[in-house]
Amino acid sequence: MAILIVEDSSTYRDELVSIFSEKNGLPCITAGSAQNGLELWENDQSITLIFVDYNMPGLTGLDMIRELRDIECSRGIDPSAGVNVVVLSAESSIALKKIAKELYVKVWVIKPVSDSALIEIAHKLI
Repeated sequence: MAILIVEDSSTYRDELVSIFSEKNGLPCITAGSAQNGLELWENDQSITLIFVDYNMPGLTGLDMIRELRDIECSRGIDPSAGVNVVVLSAESSIALKKIAKELYVKVWVIKPVSDSALIEIAHKLI
């Protein structure tokens, strides 16, 4: 069991590792881009939860999730039963949230968010 953190900001990525791993003992794997996150997920079966930033250079978080769900389908996995995904974003667009829901995103979290809220979400979805 591991949490994959996909976040282009190294400062925020380190903060999330501190919250999940250092303070709460939850193992974390990190990626600085959506493409790198997708590659890590494809090659590491221990990942059971993904926290992904929406707004990143190159692929957005939703682009990554779309590709991830396509891969799950090609492996015979129903995306509704696939890996749990949480989007972290400063964006609160209803249209984006609708797309996320169609991609079976479990939670859309608006930044900034408290440490305790993140831990609660993680414990519910792991």
